[in-house]
Amino acid sequence: MIESNTKQRIFDIAVRLFSDKGYKNVSMRDIAQVAGIKAASIYNHFESKAKILEDLFSFFFEQQKKYMPDLDQLLVLAESEPLELLFDRFNYHFPGVEQTMARIMIIAGMEYRNDEKSETFMKNLFFDMPRIYVGGLLDKLIEFKRIEPIDTEAFCFLFSSFLYSGAMHNFSKFSVSLSLWDRAWKIFFGFIKPI
Repeated sequence: MIESNTKQRIFDIAVRLFSDKGYKNVSMRDIAQVAGIKAASIYNHFESKAKILEDLFSFFFEQQKKYMPDLDQLLVLAESEPLELLFDRFNYHFPGVEQTMARIMIIAGMEYRNDEKSETFMKNLFFDMPRIYVGGLLDKLIEFKRIEPIDTEAFCFLFSSFLYSGAMHNFSKFSVSLSLWDRAWKIFFGFIKPI
């Protein structure tokens, strides 16, 4: 996605500034100044601030796609794979870009009331994808009589809240260690009772 070192630097600076100050409070001139380039030359890399935001969201979903489990394979495995291993397939991380991913979630969270692309991002990440992936798996496990029936819609809502809370913590000075995250993950999925 990023074609040059300067473009990458602009991208990284925009992520930081948008998440620290809010998208609306950062101008292209601000980004160029921090990047150490002339204000006009930023447009050689990004045609607009809106394009930077669009590229942030595209980057996020490209990274997520690398680590998300394959849904069709997951539903096949639902019949026999141990439950803990199934649930751990959703516990993926983003090596080298964890902070960037958390910041992009925060940007979308700050902007979704004012920006249609941010709203779509939030809807996809925190409503559609959990319902399709986590809800789909839970529904299949219930169908196979491997777990006790559970309100999958409510569970998916809690799952989304758990993910967003983790992003908020990692964005703040209250960062969550991987060990704490993994322990909390096991407790969270402990709400699902095997039959």
